[in-house]
Amino acid sequence: MCRNVEAVCRDATLLSGVRTIDDKKRNRHETRIVGVFDAAPAVAGMEWEPDVAAIIQVERTVHAYQPATGLIKTSAETSFYLSNRPIDAAQAAAAIRKHRGIESAPQAHTRRRFNVMN
Repeated sequence: MCRNVEAVCRDATLLSGVRTIDDKKRNRHETRIVGVFDAAPAVAGMEWEPDVAAIIQVERTVHAYQPATGLIKTSAETSFYLSNRPIDAAQAAAAIRKHRGIESAPQAHTRRRFNVMN
């Protein structure tokens, strides 16, 4: 399914997108580009088909200042999320950011992890 999801995000038309910048963290600047795609082509004929409505792709680029060297280290990653309902990119971006905060509190994470995109 991962290959199908990646192919849809590469080839399909974007339903909605948003770019967010987080430059208020100490020694780092993070840019996120969030795109939402229709999941139907990725899950067609699979057991997941009735349960997945949208694919959310998040491209993160982080520029982190390295005090020891005085240089900036850049990293980039792409993550994929599946939603059981249609969602717009701004709503998805907020839910994903909120979820990252929940993960740092183990007791909250176990209670809420499955409700993030509902």
